[in-house]
Amino acid sequence: MFKIAWLLLVFIPLIIDWKQTLEYIKESKQLYKKLKIRHFLLGLLSVVSVITTTIILYDNFSIMRFGWLWSLFVNNNSDNHVENTTDISIMITIISSIVIIVLYVFLLIIIPSLAQREEEIFREIAVEDKFFIQLDKTIGKNKTIKPLLYQVFFGLTHMIMGIPLATACSLIISGIIFYLTAKYSFIRYYNYHIKNITYDNREEEFVQYIKTYFSAEDYAVEQSTLVHSAHNIIVITTGIITITITMFI
Repeated sequence: MFKIAWLLLVFIPLIIDWKQTLEYIKESKQLYKKLKIRHFLLGLLSVVSVITTTIILYDNFSIMRFGWLWSLFVNNNSDNHVENTTDISIMITIISSIVIIVLYVFLLIIIPSLAQREEEIFREIAVEDKFFIQLDKTIGKNKTIKPLLYQVFFGLTHMIMGIPLATACSLIISGIIFYLTAKYSFIRYYNYHIKNITYDNREEEFVQYIKTYFSAEDYAVEQSTLVHSAHNIIVITTGIITITITMFI
C-alpha cells in the first residue's frame, strides 16, 4: 500500500497538469538519448550509497524510521502483520503489483524531465550564485559550504513524499554526488572553451566570457541531470524487476 500511495502522490499532479506532462515526455526523450555509461556508473554509486546509509540509519536510530506516509502504511502494519493467503487476498496482491509496475513504467518515461526540475533548483543555483566559479578565470576553492547546504535541503525535502527520515538523510549523499558532477562539468567546460575565446576589444571579451559562463552552466546542469536520471532509472528498474519476480514466487 505504501508504494501505491507514494505513486499517487507523484502522479496526481502529473494528471492534473497533463499538458505539462506531455512536455515532460518530449523533454525526457531527448535526455534519454544523451545518457552514457559514465552517468549510470555514477548513478549506481549514488544508489548503493543511499541504500547502505539508509540501512545503517534505519536499523540503529528509531527516529530515522519516521516518515508520515511510511509510518502510516508500513510501521503500523509491521507489528501486527498476519499473512493472508486466501484467493481474494492473492488476487488483490497481484492486481496491486500490476498497477505498481504500470505506474513505474510510466514514471520511467518522464523521470529524466522530473530529475531536471530538481537539478535546476538544487544544482544550478550553485552555479548562478558563483559559489565555486568567478568570471575572472579564477576557480574558487574555498566557497563550498553553501552549495553543500543545498544538498542537505535536497535530501530533506524528499520527506514531503513520506519516505523515512533515514532515506531522506541518505539522499544528501546523492545530492553531493550530483553537485560534484555539476561542479566539475562546469569547470571542465568553462576552462576548455575559455581558451578558444577570440575578441577585438574589452567589451567583446566580457560578452564572450558571459556566453561561455551560461553555456557552461547549462552543460553542468545537464550532466547532473543525467546522473540523477540514471540513479532514478536504476531504482525504478530494480523495483519493477523485484515486484515481477515476487509475483511468480
